[in-house]
Amino acid sequence: LYETYRLAQEYYSENMKHPQKGEAARAYLAKRGFGEDVWKEFSLGWATPEWRGLFEFLVRRGIKDTVIFRSGLVQRAAEGHPYDLFRGRLLFPICNLQGKVMAFGGRGLGEETPKYLNSPESAIFRKRRELFGLHLAKRSLSSGDFRILIVEGYFDFLKVYTSGFKNVVA
Repeated sequence: LYETYRLAQEYYSENMKHPQKGEAARAYLAKRGFGEDVWKEFSLGWATPEWRGLFEFLVRRGIKDTVIFRSGLVQRAAEGHPYDLFRGRLLFPICNLQGKVMAFGGRGLGEETPKYLNSPESAIFRKRRELFGLHLAKRSLSSGDFRILIVEGYFDFLKVYTSGFKNVVA
């Protein structure tokens, strides 16, 4: 599952960098006050509106269908066809304490419902047990200051972290 999420992050990051595919996501981030340095530092990604882009990418990389579906990144339609869970969303990788991607938080850029969509729970991800950015905040604890700032969401985290407060989680 970790390898599947690592490859998914690679796919989403490449979409973000792509001149045409990632244009809407980069423009949205710029509107929110975040430049290329931020989306690169935090490995933000873009899930294109394609229905099977990630699925086909993972299959080409040798990931078995059973693992892909177990990851929750790809779902099955009622007819049995696979479809990517995240489509047309800006993606925030959620990492464990070791910095391995184990889930994503996806932000729709328009009127999508829901506005935010998280990876479903899996063998490696339990939403109630995770804090976004904890793998980064733990570095600041080594200086002897054991305080952590807790903010509500991904963008709040980015704003606080990039303002110099590295002991933040969302």
